[in-house]
Amino acid sequence: MLCVGHSDLKDLSDQSPECGFAFLAPTSERLFQSVEAARKPLAA
Repeated sequence: MLCVGHSDLKDLSDQSPECGFAFLAPTSERLFQSVEAARKPLAA
């Protein structure tokens, strides 16, 4: 898992919006999926 501070991500996005978005979009989607999975009981 890639650990990046929020300010680092913001700097990356400011310097290169396309690169920042391309990196951020899949990362947040993966993060969202893991949070959703963690919310659901494993037995479900």
